[in-house]
Amino acid sequence: MAAKARDGGDQFTPFVDVMLVLLIVFMVTAPLLTVGVPVDLPQTRAKQLGEDREPLAVSIDKGGKIFLQNSPIGEESSCPS
Repeated sequence: MAAKARDGGDQFTPFVDVMLVLLIVFMVTAPLLTVGVPVDLPQTRAKQLGEDREPLAVSIDKGGKIFLQNSPIGEESSCPS
């Protein structure tokens, strides 16, 4: 009488083989990813920008009115002639 194989045993072996190959690939490539490239950046003498100021927002509504932040401004003051 022959021994009966478990169901699914034939399908599990290729999965283990693929996982072992992926493990080896990642073990070989992981040390290569940590190696950095030295970069010599230029030095600057510029001062830092003031980050505490709010940026300006210019908006135009459907009627064509122009707003700076939330204040409406006239068209004659926004465009030089």
